[in-house]
Amino acid sequence: TDLLDGFLARRLRAESAMGAALDSGADLEFLAAACLKWLPRITLPLWAWLCMGAILMIRLVSLILHLRKNGRIGFLHSTANRLTGLLLFAAPLALCFFDPVPVTAVLEGFAAFSAIDELWQLTR
Repeated sequence: TDLLDGFLARRLRAESAMGAALDSGADLEFLAAACLKWLPRITLPLWAWLCMGAILMIRLVSLILHLRKNGRIGFLHSTANRLTGLLLFAAPLALCFFDPVPVTAVLEGFAAFSAIDELWQLTR
């Protein structure tokens, strides 16, 4: 539904700053819930944890820049962020069938790209 709500809001001309803020908050809540549920159950190598930490730091910097630039906390709703969200949503199912290390590597690759892309867009 996360992919659908923004599309429908734009299509129906029902976009609002509050809706965008609620969407970003829901995205953050989903990410936190997914991490709290799945990460303790997965054995990952040190590089995967370090990569997650680096992505988190980039995201925090982006949140601060977004706040300074727009007066509110939020994420850009870029295609890369949407794709990362979709992959994160699919990750628990993938973990049922595949080894966690390659699943994590793919997810972290997309997450790193989208985080760097968002930071780049915010600094332009």
